[in-house]
Amino acid sequence: MAIENLKTKMKMYPVIDDDMSSVNTNIHPTAIIEEGAVIEEGVKIGPYCTVGKDVVLKKNVVLKSHVVVTGQTTIGEGTEIYPFAVIGEMHNDLKYYRTKESMPLEIGKNCVIREACTITLGTPKRFYETGLTSNGPKIDEKYMDKGTVIGDNCVFLQYVHVGHDCIFGNNIVASAYSKFSGEAYIHDNAIISGDASVAQFCTIGKGAFIGGMSGVDSDVVPYCIGDGYDPFRLRGLNLVGLKRAGVSEEEIRILKNFYKDLFVSKKDTFKIRLERVKKEYEKYAKPNEILQFIENSSRKRITQA
Repeated sequence: MAIENLKTKMKMYPVIDDDMSSVNTNIHPTAIIEEGAVIEEGVKIGPYCTVGKDVVLKKNVVLKSHVVVTGQTTIGEGTEIYPFAVIGEMHNDLKYYRTKESMPLEIGKNCVIREACTITLGTPKRFYETGLTSNGPKIDEKYMDKGTVIGDNCVFLQYVHVGHDCIFGNNIVASAYSKFSGEAYIHDNAIISGDASVAQFCTIGKGAFIGGMSGVDSDVVPYCIGDGYDPFRLRGLNLVGLKRAGVSEEEIRILKNFYKDLFVSKKDTFKIRLERVKKEYEKYAKPNEILQFIENSSRKRITQA
């Protein structure tokens, strides 16, 4: 009887979309929606969810149940968030903790955020310009006016934590219990395995693969596998990822030679090898992506083999 009574309470709630016209969305009667929240057409909000006053839920967002979305947070179309996830709470940067200063959190389209994930707001970044010190890790200048950003089609499995000012690209998989410190940069199509930890200011390149329980303390170049904990090392090319992405056998062959010449060879120092491969591989696209990544390294420390 209690279940039947609850079903009768379920109804279509009128909300306001971008055109300020009345549309229908499905909000459970036990959900708490603060005045000021923007909820677009087709949104489903399950039992005991809480949505803050500064939140924007785009079309067809689904909050399963017991989800907290707060702060200046925008959730993109079609994203699904599972129970006990906390999205948009205050960051953990103690420089701003007492003043409660923050920057927005933006989550893209068609993401999946599984149970008990935490994704925090960004910070104003007033305490550094382009880096902590002139020779230390740096914040990419194009992100100085942004908070925390998650791209489209990302999948975060259970208990993932994303710290303040992290920038995620598109099509990223973060497996269960993986953790990202503040100002970590994760490029498109990267995969981070279970229980891996990524230190602040580290960048993981496009199409890279991080092994389970790894401790990432340096930048990982695109298309490579990083694995281990003290030391964390390169373990070769991400051949499975390259083939899945449709990279030709010839391109893979060139990348294998490039990787061997730059990372595996013990001839000369890394700096000398780097200058040599710049000349030898200048006409090849993917080696040049890696070279450009090294030049723009945020951590100023490239993971070695």
